Amino acid sequence: MSRKIGAQLYSVRNELKNDFEGVIAKIAEMGYQGVELAGLPEGVTPQSAVKIIKSLNLGVSGGHMQLPVGENKNKIIDDAKALGFSTIISGKKADDFKNVDLIKKPVTFLTRHL
Repeated sequence: MSRKIGAQLYSVRNELKNDFEGVIAKIAEMGYQGVELAGLPEGVTPQSAVKIIKSLNLGVSGGHMQLPVGENKNKIIDDAKALGFSTIISGKKADDFKNVDLIKKPVTFLTRHL
Protein backbone atom coordinates (compact mmCIF):
# COMPACT_ATOMS: atom_id res chain seq x y z
CA MET A 1 0.00 0.00 0.00
CA SER A 2 1.49 3.35 -1.00
CA ARG A 3 1.05 6.36 1.24
CA LYS A 4 -0.46 9.55 -0.06
CA ILE A 5 1.17 12.90 0.67
CA GLY A 6 -0.95 15.95 1.46
CA ALA A 7 -0.24 19.60 2.09
CA GLN A 8 -1.49 21.28 5.24
CA LEU A 9 -3.23 24.41 4.01
CA TYR A 10 -2.56 26.37 7.20
CA SER A 11 0.97 26.85 5.88
CA VAL A 12 -0.42 28.80 2.88
CA ARG A 13 -3.40 30.43 4.60
CA ASN A 14 -2.42 33.98 3.60
CA GLU A 15 -2.04 33.05 -0.06
CA LEU A 16 -5.38 31.21 -0.03
CA LYS A 17 -7.15 34.46 0.93
CA ASN A 18 -6.11 36.02 -2.38
CA ASP A 19 -6.40 33.07 -4.77
CA PHE A 20 -7.89 29.91 -3.30
CA GLU A 21 -8.26 28.09 -6.61
CA GLY A 22 -4.83 29.10 -7.90
CA VAL A 23 -3.04 27.99 -4.72
CA ILE A 24 -4.85 24.65 -4.69
CA ALA A 25 -3.91 24.17 -8.37
CA LYS A 26 -0.24 24.85 -7.57
CA ILE A 27 -0.37 22.30 -4.75
CA ALA A 28 -1.76 19.71 -7.18
CA GLU A 29 0.92 20.62 -9.75
CA MET A 30 3.61 19.99 -7.13
CA GLY A 31 2.45 16.39 -6.91
CA TYR A 32 0.55 16.36 -3.65
CA GLN A 33 -2.36 13.93 -3.56
CA GLY A 34 -4.43 15.75 -0.97
CA VAL A 35 -4.84 18.61 1.42
CA GLU A 36 -5.58 19.11 5.10
CA LEU A 37 -7.87 22.08 5.60
CA ALA A 38 -7.44 24.79 8.23
CA GLY A 39 -10.55 26.89 7.84
CA LEU A 40 -11.64 28.49 4.59
CA PRO A 41 -11.02 32.05 3.42
CA GLU A 42 -13.90 34.51 3.38
CA GLY A 43 -16.19 33.83 0.42
CA VAL A 44 -15.12 30.19 -0.06
CA THR A 45 -17.89 27.78 0.91
CA PRO A 46 -17.37 24.11 1.73
CA GLN A 47 -19.21 23.27 -1.50
CA SER A 48 -17.05 25.51 -3.71
CA ALA A 49 -13.84 24.36 -1.98
CA VAL A 50 -14.59 20.67 -2.50
CA LYS A 51 -15.51 21.29 -6.14
CA ILE A 52 -12.10 22.91 -6.75
CA ILE A 53 -10.22 20.26 -4.76
CA LYS A 54 -11.93 17.34 -6.50
CA SER A 55 -11.53 18.90 -9.95
CA LEU A 56 -7.77 18.72 -9.35
CA ASN A 57 -7.97 15.06 -8.25
CA LEU A 58 -6.98 15.89 -4.70
CA GLY A 59 -8.39 14.30 -1.58
CA VAL A 60 -9.08 15.90 1.79
CA SER A 61 -7.51 14.10 4.73
CA GLY A 62 -9.10 16.18 7.46
CA GLY A 63 -9.61 19.67 8.73
CA HIS A 64 -8.81 21.93 11.63
CA MET A 65 -12.16 23.18 12.83
CA GLN A 66 -14.35 23.55 15.87
CA LEU A 67 -15.18 20.33 17.65
CA PRO A 68 -18.71 19.12 16.88
CA VAL A 69 -20.23 20.07 20.23
CA GLY A 70 -22.84 22.58 21.30
CA GLU A 71 -25.42 24.30 19.16
CA ASN A 72 -23.28 24.24 15.98
CA LYS A 73 -22.59 20.50 16.23
CA ASN A 74 -24.70 19.48 13.23
CA LYS A 75 -23.38 22.30 11.00
CA ILE A 76 -19.77 21.35 11.79
CA ILE A 77 -20.45 17.70 11.00
CA ASP A 78 -22.33 18.64 7.81
CA ASP A 79 -19.46 20.90 6.69
CA ALA A 80 -16.92 18.11 7.29
CA LYS A 81 -19.07 15.69 5.29
CA ALA A 82 -19.51 18.24 2.48
CA LEU A 83 -15.73 18.61 2.33
CA GLY A 84 -15.31 14.85 2.21
CA PHE A 85 -13.52 14.06 5.46
CA SER A 86 -14.31 12.46 8.79
CA THR A 87 -11.20 13.52 10.73
CA ILE A 88 -11.60 16.78 12.63
CA ILE A 89 -8.37 18.14 14.06
CA SER A 90 -8.56 20.26 17.17
CA GLY A 91 -6.29 23.18 17.90
CA LYS A 92 -6.97 22.79 21.59
CA LYS A 93 -4.34 22.09 24.21
CA ALA A 94 -4.60 19.24 26.74
CA ASP A 95 -5.84 21.64 29.44
CA ASP A 96 -8.77 22.59 27.18
CA PHE A 97 -10.25 19.10 27.67
CA LYS A 98 -10.61 19.30 31.47
CA ASN A 99 -14.36 19.91 31.35
CA VAL A 100 -17.26 20.25 28.93
CA ASP A 101 -17.30 24.06 29.03
CA LEU A 102 -13.65 24.21 27.98
CA ILE A 103 -14.27 21.70 25.19
CA LYS A 104 -17.14 23.82 23.87
CA LYS A 105 -15.07 27.03 23.92
CA PRO A 106 -14.19 27.97 20.32
CA VAL A 107 -10.62 27.87 19.05
CA THR A 108 -9.87 31.31 17.66
CA PHE A 109 -6.52 31.00 15.89
CA LEU A 110 -7.88 30.01 12.45
CA THR A 111 -8.54 32.43 9.62
CA ARG A 112 -12.22 31.56 9.59
CA HIS A 113 -13.86 28.43 10.88
CA LEU A 114 -16.08 26.37 8.66
